Amino acid sequence: MPLQSFSQRADLPRGVRRTAQVVRRQSHGIPCVVQQSVLVTCQPKHRYPGWLQFLQLIDAQTDPALDLHIIADNYATHKHSKVKAWLKKHQQFHMHFIPTSSSWLNVIERWFREITDKRIRRGTFKNVEQLIAAIQEFIEQHNSSPEPFVWTAKA
Repeated sequence: MPLQSFSQRADLPRGVRRTAQVVRRQSHGIPCVVQQSVLVTCQPKHRYPGWLQFLQLIDAQTDPALDLHIIADNYATHKHSKVKAWLKKHQQFHMHFIPTSSSWLNVIERWFREITDKRIRRGTFKNVEQLIAAIQEFIEQHNSSPEPFVWTAKA
């Protein structure tokens, strides 16, 4: 999920784009695991080395006996040859790619809405470090009494 740190102030450095009084400063890709608790890393770019690092973090923090089903979009980062090679060596990881334009199928999108509504929206973050701190604070609070997300579809 790409996020930006935002400032609602008008004192903009030269070359920084303003959109409706919001300044976009720097993007961060945030891979995330939704179970009863949430595991997150914040990285400057969403590239295959960061994705591999995140998969390794999941691997280190989960029971090796578990089968792990990862739901991801069709972004090339998730399908890089080095990622595929790593996954081949870690048979407990099962990748599932959702079709293009079907983010509603991915439960992580529901969690992103939750953090956006409850912590990020209307917040003012003067820099990326403040944004990351806010995200981590929200996650720590969420993980102190986690509840699973239950996904249902209405016909």
